Amino acid sequence: MASQKFFRFFTTERGKKFMMYTSTIAGLSAFCIKYLPHTLLAEKHKEIVASYQNGIERKVSETLEKRLVTALNSLKITDSERDFFVPFIVSGFDLYSIGSTKFRDGCLVGIPVNYSYTASDEIPRTEITVRGYDQVDWSSNAGKLLQEGLVLSEPEQIFGICREILELKSHKVLFNALYPVGSILLYYSITSTVNTRNHLFKGPLSLRLVMYSIVGLFSLGIYCFVKDFTQVALDKYVDETLANLGANFLVAGLGFYDKILKKNMAIKNLTNTSELTAMGNINSYFRTKTIPLTDRKMYFQKRLKEFIAEEEKKKEIEIDETK
Repeated sequence: MASQKFFRFFTTERGKKFMMYTSTIAGLSAFCIKYLPHTLLAEKHKEIVASYQNGIERKVSETLEKRLVTALNSLKITDSERDFFVPFIVSGFDLYSIGSTKFRDGCLVGIPVNYSYTASDEIPRTEITVRGYDQVDWSSNAGKLLQEGLVLSEPEQIFGICREILELKSHKVLFNALYPVGSILLYYSITSTVNTRNHLFKGPLSLRLVMYSIVGLFSLGIYCFVKDFTQVALDKYVDETLANLGANFLVAGLGFYDKILKKNMAIKNLTNTSELTAMGNINSYFRTKTIPLTDRKMYFQKRLKEFIAEEEKKKEIEIDETK
C-alpha cells in the first residue's frame, strides 16, 4: 500500500536525514516568525497594527508624545536609550509594543486612540464598533461601562506607557523566539533517541505513533510552561517596579487596571466573546498566560492600603514626638 511505503521511508537513513533537516527548518522558521516582526520587519508589523483615518496613518499628538517623555523620565531611562522608543497610534483600545531595546532596530510603542480622550463627551460614538459588531448602544449598561473604560486620566495613561516601556526593556521577544525552537529540538532529540535505543523502527508503526504523541504533548507542555512562566514573572516584575515608584503610581495603577477591566467587561457583555471572562480577565483556559487583571488590580489595592497605613503610622509617631 502507498501509505505503508510512505511511512517505511522514514525508517530508512534517507528518511532519518530528511526528518533531521525538516526539524531544523521548522525550528528556524519558528524563530523567524517570532523574531523578525520585532526586528527587520518591525515597520511592516507597525503598518499592519497601526490605526488609520481615511487611509492615512494617524499621527501621534504632541500631548501623547509628552506623556511618553514623562513615562521615560519616571523610569529614569538613559539618554542613550530614549531614542529607541518611537510612539505610534495603534488600532483598538489596548497598548501595543514592537521590538526591544536589546535590538539595534529599536522599539515602537503603540498608543491607542482613546488615550487622546479627556472626557466621555470626546468619544466618537458613531465611529466605534466593537469587534465587528454593529454600533454600540451607549445608553445600555455595557455601553456606559465601555465609556468609563475608554477614558483614562493622565497618570493612568502614563502608568500604562511605563508598563510597555518596562516590557520593551526585557528579553521577552528573544525568549519568545527561542522557546518554540527549543521545544521542536527537544521533540526531535527525544523521539530520535528513543527510536534508536529501543529499535522502534523495527517495530509496528502504531507503537511509534503512540510515542510520538506522548513526546509531542510533553514538548508542547514544556513550551507552554516556560513561555507562561516567563510572562508571569515579567508581569510581576513590572507591577512591583511601578508600585515602588510611589503613591502616585499606586493610585494610577489601581485606576489603570480598573479601567481595563471595565472595558473588557463591556466587550464581554456586548459580544459574548469567549476570549474574555465575565470579570474582564483574558480567558486562558488551561494555561496561565499572564497574571489575571483582577489579581493585578488587587495587588495595587493592597500596596496602596499598606502605603496609607505606613503614612498614618508615621504621623502618629510625629505627633507623639512633639508632645
